[in-house]
Order: sequence, then C-alpha cells, then structure tokens
Amino acid sequence: MESTHRVQLSRRQLLQDRVALFAIGLAAGVAIGLLISYIWDLAVIDGVGLSVGVIGAVLLATGGASGGGYRRMHLDSQEGARISPRAEVNPKAMRQVASGFAYLGIGLGLSLMFG
Repeated sequence: MESTHRVQLSRRQLLQDRVALFAIGLAAGVAIGLLISYIWDLAVIDGVGLSVGVIGAVLLATGGASGGGYRRMHLDSQEGARISPRAEVNPKAMRQVASGFAYLGIGLGLSLMFG
C-alpha cells in the first residue's frame, strides 16, 4: 500500500524549482526560435523573440482562462442557472499569468531592441 502523505518543500526549494522550470521554458523558446529562424530565413534574434513571445501569450491566455474568477454554470432549484464567483484564489493561474508577462516582455524586448 502506498503512502498518501505529501512532502512539504521549503519556500527556497519551491523558488528554485520554479526558476528552473522558467529557465527550461526559456531554453525551449530559444530552441524553437532557432528552428523558426532557420526554416523561414529570419534573423536569429527575431525568431527567438517571436517564439518566446508566443509562449508568453499562450501562458497568459491559459492562466487567465483557468483563473478567471468564475465557476461553471450550475443549476440551483431556487435560483435557476447562475454563475458564481470563486471564493478562492488559484495560485497556479497567477503563476502562469506572471510567467506569461515575463516571457512576453522578454520576447518583445528581444525583437524590438535587437531585431
């Protein structure tokens, strides 16, 4: 039988994991940008800026959609169909939106400053 308890990580370990995950995403964006620049004969910096910016836009959209503050519509016998606001904050969605802003800023910054 498996244990069902969770291991609590310290804030420092969580921050290190999140920074590492952000760096992996940035490295993937650079690799995709290199491929884009090779395929469409763009400057490398433009391809990297484009791919990192698109990753940022996708993270913004997914984080905003999952943490939009509303639950699904449900039926109550007294009130009929209604949408109720969420009482809790979704930290995963907040991290996605923050990462999306960072990736988008990096991608636009690379394209505008060096492209």
